[in-house]
Amino acid sequence: YVYFQRDRLMTAAENTAKSLLETHSLSGITRYTDLSRSECHGSLSDDELDQIITAQTEQYYNKDLSYYKKNFAATRRIIDYCQQHGIRLRVLCAPLNPYYTFDGYPAEVMDEAITMFQEAGIDVLDMRNSIDREGFYDLGHLSREVGAVQFTNAIEEWLCQ
Repeated sequence: YVYFQRDRLMTAAENTAKSLLETHSLSGITRYTDLSRSECHGSLSDDELDQIITAQTEQYYNKDLSYYKKNFAATRRIIDYCQQHGIRLRVLCAPLNPYYTFDGYPAEVMDEAITMFQEAGIDVLDMRNSIDREGFYDLGHLSREVGAVQFTNAIEEWLCQ
């Protein structure tokens, strides 16, 4: 279980995957010792969530499946690599705030990815609709007080399998 942020940890994961796919080696991968992250307390207001939805719709939610063609191809290469090398790959779809209905394009992308994993026989734990709004700080980040606790309790058994 890895908590991905759009910072050093995400870069480290991308560099590791790229190194594995290109060289079949982990040599040269940067090691990060300070992976601290902020914690999200409480929940944003409806107005604040609406502002985020507007910004993300402009940046992400108005694309079609072809926008993620390279992402799907890279995912397929990771699946193939894991299968060829006997690496157990598991996928967890993170919870999404029910304040925003992720239908249309965002849902299509997630459904396409889940189908790809399931067709490859990969264990998928779909938690997109598992946490109530009160458990979220914003659209995708869980509140420390409610959502993170619910999420941890929900995935504990799955992680130990």
